Parts: sequence; structure tokens; C-alpha cells
Amino acid sequence: MRNGHVPYRESKLTRLLADSLGGHGITLMLACVSPSILCENESLSTLRYANRAKNIENAP
Repeated sequence: MRNGHVPYRESKLTRLLADSLGGHGITLMLACVSPSILCENESLSTLRYANRAKNIENAP
């Protein structure tokens, strides 16, 4: 069984986009989820992360 934690902060994508995610830039976040019951925990984790991310405010 896979570990349920996804280390978003340590992801290569987060590091690559770090300069684009602040200041006056506009950021679009997509959350990919599955309707399958087999992916329920992963989908809920993704939705929780997206919900927290939408409340982030960047200072210029």
C-alpha cells in the first residue's frame, strides 16, 4: 500500500514554479480527482490541499 501523504512542498514542480507563484502573477490551480472509491483518500487529500491553496495571498 502506498503512503497516503503527498509531499507537495518538496515536489520538483513546486520548486520549478516558485518564482511564478508570487508577486503580481496570477496563478491557476487544477486539482485532479477520481470518482472511484478506490481513490477516495487521495482525492479527498487533493481537494483539501486545493481548498487551503485557494486562500493563499501573495505580497508583491
